[in-house]
Amino acid sequence: MRTLIRLACICWLLVVPDARCWADGGAVRAIQRDGPFQISAFTSPNPLLAGPADISVLLQDAHSLAPVEEARIEVTIVPRSRAYAAVTLPATTDAATNKLFRACLIDLEPGWYDVEVNCEKAQARGKVRFSVEVGAAGAQRAALWPWFTWPAVPILVFSLHQLLSRKKNA
Repeated sequence: MRTLIRLACICWLLVVPDARCWADGGAVRAIQRDGPFQISAFTSPNPLLAGPADISVLLQDAHSLAPVEEARIEVTIVPRSRAYAAVTLPATTDAATNKLFRACLIDLEPGWYDVEVNCEKAQARGKVRFSVEVGAAGAQRAALWPWFTWPAVPILVFSLHQLLSRKKNA
C-alpha cells in the first residue's frame, strides 16, 4: 500500500508543476547584455493571455549587476498582424510591484507580438528584443485542470486499496 501511495505522489509531482521559469510573478522572456547594461525582461501573467498584461524590466550595470536607477526605459510592442499599430510605453517604478523593476501595463489581444525594450541613461544606451505569443482568454481554463482533477488521485488510491484488501481477505 505504501508503494502505491508513493507512486501516486510521484505521478502527481511530475504532472502538476509548471516547467516554465518564474521571476517576480512573471516569466523571464529575455536576459541580455547590451552596452553598459544587463537588461532582463519579464511578462505576467504566465501563460500570457488576452487582456491586461504586465511587462517588467530589471536594468542592471553589466559589470557589477547593481540595479541602475534614474534611467529612461521604453517598451515598444508591435503586433505582427498589424505592424502599423505599434505602441510605445514608458516603464516606470510606479507601475511595478517590485521597486527594483520598471513596468508597463498594456491590454493585449491574441496573437504574436515583437517587443523591444530601450534603456537610456546619460549617453549610455541598451536594448533587448523578444517575441511573445498571447493566447485566447479561454485558454486559461485549460491551465486549471490540475486543480479540478486532483480529487481523482485519492479516490483512485482508496479504490485500489479496497480492491487489494478484498483480494487479500478472499
